[in-house]
Amino acid sequence: MEKVRASGLLPLAEITYKYSNYVLVSAFVERWHPETNSFHFQFGEMSITLDNVPYLIGVPVKGLAVHAEVHGKEDCVALLRRWLGVTKRKAKAAVCCGGVTFDWLWNTFHELEDDATDYKVDYCVRAYLLYLLGTTLFVDKTGIRVNVSYLALLSDLSLVSMYGWGVEALGFLYRQLGRASRCHVKGMGGYGTLLEAWIQEHFPMFQHAMNPNYTEDLPRAAHWQSRRETKSATTVRYREMLDDVQATQVMFDPYRECRPVVADIVFYTGCICCMNVVEPYLPDRVLRQFGLMQFIPGPPLAPLRGSRGSTAATYSVVYQYTDALWQNWRDHLLHEDKRVPVRAGVPWESHNDYLLWFRTVSHLRVSPNRGDGQFIQSAKEQNAAALAVLDTFLGGRTISTAACDMWTTILQVYKTLSGVEGGHPTTPTNPAPTSSS
Repeated sequence: MEKVRASGLLPLAEITYKYSNYVLVSAFVERWHPETNSFHFQFGEMSITLDNVPYLIGVPVKGLAVHAEVHGKEDCVALLRRWLGVTKRKAKAAVCCGGVTFDWLWNTFHELEDDATDYKVDYCVRAYLLYLLGTTLFVDKTGIRVNVSYLALLSDLSLVSMYGWGVEALGFLYRQLGRASRCHVKGMGGYGTLLEAWIQEHFPMFQHAMNPNYTEDLPRAAHWQSRRETKSATTVRYREMLDDVQATQVMFDPYRECRPVVADIVFYTGCICCMNVVEPYLPDRVLRQFGLMQFIPGPPLAPLRGSRGSTAATYSVVYQYTDALWQNWRDHLLHEDKRVPVRAGVPWESHNDYLLWFRTVSHLRVSPNRGDGQFIQSAKEQNAAALAVLDTFLGGRTISTAACDMWTTILQVYKTLSGVEGGHPTTPTNPAPTSSS
């Protein structure tokens, strides 16, 4: 147990949800865009980020690059023999499709004699950690086996805690979401607890009951109780709720009160890796999740090659990546000019041109026969935006809004507060405050 705790992965065993809300997950998967690795809504994009992972599941994103080659059967047999201490015959019988089943790991290693040697203890620790990784961070669609190649990363138990497991888990989940978003796909891999906890953190209307045993030293995924989906929950209902969700109903930055500043590493821009899977990570598309104003993002990363194929299994996209890219993440940060804090009370704030641009590159709604329609801000959003402009105007600071729009907004706020009707004054050419006003 001491060696398992030293790995830093034990919290995964304590927070993983027993049940999964497949209907809710399906509604979000429909909104996933693999090119941008983000969910698309009426108000813009959102995604699971490197900022979410440590808070939600308690595994680090900083550390050594978690990268290993995917091995063939003979190499897998060699890994089992060397790092789990099984015979060649047993290893050959156990390996299938590059992995071993959880049942085999359990039956082979769940008991340890009191007089076991240090070697046998290490074999059991590696077997347990392999089991843990396969049932949490790297769940494949079969749900019954784990890739043997991860053993290469568990060979030196003293290094396990030094890996950035959260980065690989995020890259793996990105690829699984990309495959699941394809037509006719009925299952999905990846760490479901990370995805569902992210949904509950950012979308309060989908929150489960709180866990009464939650304490602040636990990862935030443990904040919510695991529960089965209710009979009234349908994909159609959730789909329509997400079609109509307003920015004011979303918690863009749920960690604002518990961290002084956003860690620089979450602004890394480039590719992240999981074994032989490489996925783009683009924080400039979801700046509001870091408490920043959303600007029009840059274009998605162009892959080296890609093939959609006829089935999800043949979906293949290859991006340029080297371990040095991630190890030198400080050289690939989003420029500070793009990190403009949102104004107080306007967490959904975006640049004037952002929503106009977004409506030209995305679909606002998923439900059939509803169309994209017209994006309409809620009254709360409109009021907050109007008051923010008025506050800027009265404060004498530089106005970035067009003069005519600013004047119209100030007039409307004045009429709303004073109850004045009619009396439209002529729009001035320069509506800056005068000494008399």
